[in-house]
Amino acid sequence: MVWNIPKLQAPLFIPVLFLGLGTKAVEQPQLLLVCILALGVLFAAKQRGFAYALLLVTGLGVARQSLNLRHHPATISSNCSVWKCSTAQAEPSFGYLCLCSSRSHPMGTLIEWNEAYPPVMNQFFLATLKPFRSNAQFNRAQWKQTQGISGELCPIPLANSSELKLIGRIQSEHVASSIARRIKHLIKRAIDQSFSGEARGFLCAIATGDKSNLDFKVKAYFSNAGLAHLLAVSGYHVGLVCFVPLMLLHTRRRFVRMFSVALIITMSWMFVAVCEWPTSGIRAATMICLYSLSCLFGRRINSIQIWAVTLALMLLYNPNIAMSLGAQLSFLAVLAILLFLRISSAFHRFQKIAIAMGIPVAAQFGTAGIAIPTFHSFPYFFWPFNLLAQLAMTGIGVLFATWGICFGIGIRILKPLQNFCNRALSNVIKQLFDGLHLIQQNFTLAINLEQTPAFIWGIFSAIYFISALYSIQFKSKTGVIFIRLVTSVLILLPWGVLVPIQRNSVVIKQYRKPVLQLHERNALHVFTFDSRDSAAVRRHLILKGTTNPEITYLTPGQNWFNSQGDFMLWMSKFEAKGCIAKRPCNYRCTGEEKGTLNLGDRNIMWRSWGQNQFLIEVE
Repeated sequence: MVWNIPKLQAPLFIPVLFLGLGTKAVEQPQLLLVCILALGVLFAAKQRGFAYALLLVTGLGVARQSLNLRHHPATISSNCSVWKCSTAQAEPSFGYLCLCSSRSHPMGTLIEWNEAYPPVMNQFFLATLKPFRSNAQFNRAQWKQTQGISGELCPIPLANSSELKLIGRIQSEHVASSIARRIKHLIKRAIDQSFSGEARGFLCAIATGDKSNLDFKVKAYFSNAGLAHLLAVSGYHVGLVCFVPLMLLHTRRRFVRMFSVALIITMSWMFVAVCEWPTSGIRAATMICLYSLSCLFGRRINSIQIWAVTLALMLLYNPNIAMSLGAQLSFLAVLAILLFLRISSAFHRFQKIAIAMGIPVAAQFGTAGIAIPTFHSFPYFFWPFNLLAQLAMTGIGVLFATWGICFGIGIRILKPLQNFCNRALSNVIKQLFDGLHLIQQNFTLAINLEQTPAFIWGIFSAIYFISALYSIQFKSKTGVIFIRLVTSVLILLPWGVLVPIQRNSVVIKQYRKPVLQLHERNALHVFTFDSRDSAAVRRHLILKGTTNPEITYLTPGQNWFNSQGDFMLWMSKFEAKGCIAKRPCNYRCTGEEKGTLNLGDRNIMWRSWGQNQFLIEVE
């Protein structure tokens, strides 16, 4: 059956894609049109059996997400109700993560409890469930929902609230940490005792998933260099943890294989639990476990089939991951890499070199459709940096594992080896960070693509996936397909990169108050209405690769008089865009008199909006 790409050897691949589309279509109904169009094409091609199967799978995704939203509804507004909590777990970033139930959440849901002590267990109390606040830069509410957390629960004080607090305080002394949490604490304490500065923060990030000790500039350097995935728990880290037992899978002795599979399952899931269950880590652990089980029973399953099974299991267990940006990037990057590996398996010469050099490019192609429209940044030098990172991370992983074994055993005879690994790790990480800092200060590592149309990058990724699947199905046409892919990229890149660079216009962003960004040639001039926004804008732009933006703070009472900072900018004689009541909007006028706001070397028509309107001029 051509429609299911038989040479891909992954019969679940396309059905699982439709399962994901159905799951996501509950909150984005326009995706149903894509499914209907694809099914119509199949019916027209007389592939009715396959079309009916995909229709059922799509319906399964819709039903699973609808059921999930029924039992775990999204918190849109504050809701007062009677609650009862059954479990509580202390969290470092906030108070407690509790499993509680109410009339609107009869099956129970996770909530954040930001009080000094946990709620009283298994007793009814009155509380208000408040939704998470989001801003224009980050949808915190949706991110929390993908983790199964419905909101923040705030208790309503009653007459005997002091007695309830006393009971909660007594119970907090008996809130036991999980085994994974205790292991994480031991790892962090060992790293804190042996390392300092940037080495400590980096090792904590890759060993426990805790990036709180990393400086903001370090995160910006990794992002601009295209190395941000090294700081996120993914298949790379899980593979390093399970490297030794994975090697044992290739032995002929069944007992050794069984022992290695047990080690892989234990080590991978314990590592994911220590890192507090990130979606990318769960995906990597599931895929590695499925691969190891297939090796144990002597039935090698295609890697793309394992990818499809993993996605299906995770969607059915937690359909909210369909809306998770991290999950989407993780699965797309892995799929792009697996498709490239299938294509490169046909290479007879220089196969390993081609794989090492092509994996970063494949991952960038696969994630461009989501990553660039979301983060508005493209790292120029992602390819050489990722090639060097493969060697550097392998060496750091070996040194860190050796240091951990020596530290854990604690034998005096191993002390010299432990000290050597300690010094080597500190020096290597310091040199790498100093090199990144030096390059960042002297070169522009990333380009800001905020003005690029999002559909350009969606087409970019779609062309890669279609070309890869077509090349796998028709190997004899691989050369022609590659030429078409390169030609398409050369056509799209000017529209995606060069046109936005040449465009000279104002972009409106939303922080505490609206922010105006004026792109002038290669420079960026930013105007803020709130002094606190100046620091937030600078941090945001550093992450996007803009190192030295010019920021002007419009002083209230001198430059503007509207307490909300609302405004309209006339981009032409008849059309304006701006922000009213903190909501971006467009407006058409018929040639009214307006003031003038001098932004850089341009004069842009300006009119304040709301009470106490005054025309202003900024020199």
